[in-house]
Amino acid sequence: MVIAGWEPVRAPYRALREPLAAAEQRLNDTSDTTRLEGWRQLRDAVGNDQACDSALDRLLAALLHGWRVIPVGERWRVALIGQPGAAAGDLAAVQALALLVESASWSRLKSCPHQDCSAVFLDWTNPGNRRHCRAHRPPVGAPTPAGGASTTGEAP
Repeated sequence: MVIAGWEPVRAPYRALREPLAAAEQRLNDTSDTTRLEGWRQLRDAVGNDQACDSALDRLLAALLHGWRVIPVGERWRVALIGQPGAAAGDLAAVQALALLVESASWSRLKSCPHQDCSAVFLDWTNPGNRRHCRAHRPPVGAPTPAGGASTTGEAP
């Protein structure tokens, strides 16, 4: 059942920045031995919407014990089946990720294009134009590509 009265999140995604940054950290932190396997599975699924959906569903089930992402037409919706309960940091991260996906699809989960970089990142910019992970974004004030559009779409 889709949550009654659910108001989908829309750009700007400022309210989600902190938990989305936490989700991004969990996706990329391969040194954390306590990290849930679902984060690695989601990271490895970038570019495959069905695999991303399955990995996010596993995370939601592990962390929230009842939340699921379900397809509704060509969109995604967060559905509540039971009572939530898990660690607050992971809960906020996975909930923000689910809200971003519901609002803007899996196209907001991206791989860094830099050679030898295996990081993934979440693009929470309004126009969805972030191109690089945090480690490889151009410095503030750097020349922008032809057309004048920012490659990061985010404030420092």
